Amino acid sequence: MPQHLGGESLSLHQGHTANTVADLMETSMTRVARFTLAAAAAAATVAVLAGTYVEILDRALPMHFV
Repeated sequence: MPQHLGGESLSLHQGHTANTVADLMETSMTRVARFTLAAAAAAATVAVLAGTYVEILDRALPMHFV
């Protein structure tokens, strides 16, 4: 007569649930990483543009305005 092991089913369910939560967290972290990368790229772009603007002003204005 086969013996039923009820713990296996629960163990499989817990493993699946843990994987689902891990997948959700990985997706969430990926979104955070993408946002952080986009924010850093935007900040770098603004810094380059501001530096270019200052360089243009420095060359265009007479020395007593600088």
